[in-house]
Amino acid sequence: MKNKNTLAISLLGILSLGGLGPATFGAALAAPVTTTAATADVVSGAWSGRFDDMIDFTAQLKLQGANVAGTITYLKETYQVGGRWDAAAQRLKLTYKHRNGLVTIAGVVKNGALIGAYDLKGPGALTMKRAGSAASTTAGATATNDFTKATPYVLKGTVKNPAGQPVAGVEVWADNTLYYNMNALGKTDASGHFVIQLPQGQLGTWQAGGRLRTVYQGESIELDLQIDKDDAFTADKGAVRNFTLLTSGPRGNRYWGGTIWPNDGSGYVYERVEYTLTPVGPLVDGTAGQILKRFAKGNIIPDVPLGKYKVTARYLPTDGPERDMQLKSRDADEWDSSVVITFRREPQYGLMADFDIRLPK
Repeated sequence: MKNKNTLAISLLGILSLGGLGPATFGAALAAPVTTTAATADVVSGAWSGRFDDMIDFTAQLKLQGANVAGTITYLKETYQVGGRWDAAAQRLKLTYKHRNGLVTIAGVVKNGALIGAYDLKGPGALTMKRAGSAASTTAGATATNDFTKATPYVLKGTVKNPAGQPVAGVEVWADNTLYYNMNALGKTDASGHFVIQLPQGQLGTWQAGGRLRTVYQGESIELDLQIDKDDAFTADKGAVRNFTLLTSGPRGNRYWGGTIWPNDGSGYVYERVEYTLTPVGPLVDGTAGQILKRFAKGNIIPDVPLGKYKVTARYLPTDGPERDMQLKSRDADEWDSSVVITFRREPQYGLMADFDIRLPK
């Protein structure tokens, strides 16, 4: 049998690869977005925990009939959970897909705790504590909220694009500034609103944040949001925080848009190439794009509104006739008069697109 230190080392190794280990729940997670009066079941709500007294993780569950749905979060990753509740036996079974395999959690719920085990390519001991009951979710719940005034123990607000249109499906959170990995999570509804219950009796202040994870033109993309107030707040006062999904514009010493990297050929002055970017469909935020004419700054075209574009280019020398350029994607063999680009996220460069360009031969 492994001693505790050996088990802890194994646990850390498994978690670093995305697995699980023996656990005791501890830190709190708030109720989901768009909430009303609390229900009386013993499953729905915030569950909190800690792996081997070392790594905190949290879960948020919702019971509907005998079916259970929700999320589990640890190491800054959130997974969708499904399962079944046996009311007669007071037994809960949950499963979720992880990159290391299917995780199963099962046990008996008694006095606000789950006593049972998990399984991920082998069994392990597990206890879970319920941090608070969940509120029931209804489609029109946000309609009863005043999104201009703060409410105690509630973070609420709206996410819109620059045109003032609501953005649905945005992940919003309140992060506790004192405790590691203690956060309350929610998502915006069709009206762009979110309402997140904050746990009571927890030390520390809270800070709001948000991001949009979506698929645009076949590319998975993750976008940060601009917040109207980034100062921390206390749970007992609550807060209203509104976000804007921006596709371009200044962001401190950076910008919200993407960066285009033309891979230049030789025989011409790079700064004398005029690029025409024609939108192909709406931008990432759903708004209509505009035809842009840009010159490179150094070796990049900065702060391009995030979207899909058809790109053409003309060489405008100071001492000769204008000439159309040839372009191609990096993995193409044939040169053409245009190239179509979308943005992707690269660790070193952020949201970027690139292509090859040359003078015709």
